Amino acid sequence: MRLQRLVFVGFAVLALGMWSLRADEPTSRPAALEANDVPGLKAAIDSGKLATVDGTIAHAAWSKTGAVMNMEFVNSADSKLMAVIFAKSRDAFDAAFPKDAAVTLAGAHVRLTGKITAYGGKFEAWKDRPQIILTRPSQIEILDPAPATAPAKPNSAPAVDAAWGD
Repeated sequence: MRLQRLVFVGFAVLALGMWSLRADEPTSRPAALEANDVPGLKAAIDSGKLATVDGTIAHAAWSKTGAVMNMEFVNSADSKLMAVIFAKSRDAFDAAFPKDAAVTLAGAHVRLTGKITAYGGKFEAWKDRPQIILTRPSQIEILDPAPATAPAKPNSAPAVDAAWGD
């Protein structure tokens, strides 16, 4: 009887441990890099390991086709770091935030965790630019929400950001 209890308790502890540690979720976040830390971002790309980036999102917008949300950071002109969310993950991100994810994230001070890779897509000007691809809302920690903005005046056109080509 005692052996059965020991086996049962051992199995329960093992099952609980396996349940609490998901393979796709980091058990702890690595020390945060600043979004403008060029050597740190390069080392993160080279290591291929999870990295955490701390910064304020300057721009967050879905592409005209809706295929990808691109985010750029404040004060990252040297590093050119960007974060991206692809359309297949959009519903999960929009459901996780009170508004559309792009609206919630633009202007927010965040901590993002994921692998930092060199951009290898079709835009030649972005080649080798560091990027962090976000696939789950749990990869984002909002440290400070975006400042509230005043509502637009009736009949006023929204501002257009020339850097995004919209």
